[in-house]
Amino acid sequence: MQAIGVAEKTTIHRLGLDVVVEIRARPRLRLACYYVQGLTLAEIGRLVGEHEATVSRQLTKTRQGIRRAVEQRLREDAHLDDAAIAECIASAVDDPGELSLSALLDEPAARKIPESRR
Repeated sequence: MQAIGVAEKTTIHRLGLDVVVEIRARPRLRLACYYVQGLTLAEIGRLVGEHEATVSRQLTKTRQGIRRAVEQRLREDAHLDDAAIAECIASAVDDPGELSLSALLDEPAARKIPESRR
């Protein structure tokens, strides 16, 4: 696989952050609890009043939704084809660079969810 350039990495990071910012409150809370606070699925379940298996399924669903949304935006905004999208995603997974879910989920301004998404 050919390494992607700085511009492509910047684009995928920006789109990824845009997608995460738009996530609804409950899925954002699960993400923050799991990835930022390091809580177990059982602990998150007790916190949000869900069974551990439900928390696990919902985290998986949220991660899949993030990936689909990023892929769609790369296709529409960056005009990339499927092969280029796969390369961008693989590169971002291998080297997330400045992408910090912790910083994003802890950022008060990032918690503002557009009216259309509530």
